[in-house]
Amino acid sequence: MTVSSDTTRSVAEQWFRALRSGHGEEALGCLDKDVVWINNPPEAGLSDIIPWLGEYRGIEAVRKTFAVWAERAEVRSFELRKLVIDGDEALGVVHEVAEVKATALCYDIEFIQRFRVGDSKIVFWTSYWDTVKGIVPFRGDLRARLIAAAEKGDEREALNLLPFGADPGVRDERSGLTALMIASARGHAGLVRMLIRFGADPNAVDRRAGASALHKACQGGHLEAVKALIEAGARIDLQAASTGHTPLFEAIWFKSDAIVDLLLKHDARIEVLTHYGFTIDRHIEYALNVNKGEAGLAALNRIKEMVRERRASDDSRQCAGGVNQAVLEGNLEGVRTALARGGDLEERFPIVGKLWDGHTPLLIASLRGHVDIVRELIERGADVNAIEPVFGAVPLHKATYNGHTEITRLLVKAKGVNLDYQGPANGYTPLHDALWHAYPDSAQPLIDAGARLDIVAYDGKLPVDIAVEELGPEHPIVGQLKERASGTKAKQPVG
Repeated sequence: MTVSSDTTRSVAEQWFRALRSGHGEEALGCLDKDVVWINNPPEAGLSDIIPWLGEYRGIEAVRKTFAVWAERAEVRSFELRKLVIDGDEALGVVHEVAEVKATALCYDIEFIQRFRVGDSKIVFWTSYWDTVKGIVPFRGDLRARLIAAAEKGDEREALNLLPFGADPGVRDERSGLTALMIASARGHAGLVRMLIRFGADPNAVDRRAGASALHKACQGGHLEAVKALIEAGARIDLQAASTGHTPLFEAIWFKSDAIVDLLLKHDARIEVLTHYGFTIDRHIEYALNVNKGEAGLAALNRIKEMVRERRASDDSRQCAGGVNQAVLEGNLEGVRTALARGGDLEERFPIVGKLWDGHTPLLIASLRGHVDIVRELIERGADVNAIEPVFGAVPLHKATYNGHTEITRLLVKAKGVNLDYQGPANGYTPLHDALWHAYPDSAQPLIDAGARLDIVAYDGKLPVDIAVEELGPEHPIVGQLKERASGTKAKQPVG
């Protein structure tokens, strides 16, 4: 059925009149139930911040899009400047000024609507406009908007910003706190998780106190935010540059016994000294002395008991009869006996302020040079790639750093061993460590086993560079490294 120009004009005039007057339902009444609307395809990360770009099929999809538009923007002026009719097709040129509610900024655009009419309804229409003119008003000041969202815990607003260029690590210009610190301090756990998901660094520190988001969450007593940060890898024992407080010390000071309990269960260190000389015990006693509220004193006394219980637990884990204690003593039979009694092959030494805090038996044996114990543990299936929390090293680092050549030989032959793990502090591999401390005999098994020679540490050095520095350019291992590395392009640090 052919649609006359008069019918098309009538529909077009009704359509633009409804849009100009803001009568959404009247405008929708001009549309076929199966209408197709194409409104400038969005560009990811740029124009897709404008929520009604794209293709919509069916009147209900259009209705929802109109609702989004009405929620986000308000028309200030709407003028139909030109209308051209050709049979069942119409083309309108419109000038529109509208305010984006979230930013209070206006966009001023001229756009074209071209549509086709069938059976007195619009069955297809497309919109053409310069979306660049809309991006700025919709984006606004992303930094200020995200900080405001963090303060309010407005997850919806944050989700309108983060996918479109808002920096998840943005800092408030006044306080110097990141959005994550602000959300953590105010207990907006959902927003904490969202910011981390978009790349916020849970270990960033503020510029004035040198404290992290975890410190802020502990100060605020926000257990769920603390959980979210710990799950994201927040450093549980980070000491603030100003006070030397760890998150645990903040939780104690702010009398949050639930958070103290959680941190202790995650092996937070208790043998810490603040920058003003307080131990944890003195910290608690001082807090008990200056706090007079009944609830606060009760919480502090519960905390005091928690710390006592944790210390007793740590002491018991160090007592004779455990796998790690036998390893520390270099007692192979003691290791066998402890394992026969159900001891854990991957037992972690308690966090008590010692060089082997958090180490497994194999890590300790590799560090201490107990060859027979290392052999026994490897044969029993100990994790040869276990990472300790002090230096972030693996057993091979422990062996090569200390020149334990026979242990190095055992480890490089172990099934599944990673020869090239880079320590997080300096990016050194076990081979770097062996050469750094001038142990060519410990370096040789790694080279023979195929350790990579092209890994650049964080100081920019290859293994051969360290070999030259520590052993001299004429040392045989330097020539060997150069010969084996010839033709290999140096690769930048990984991880």
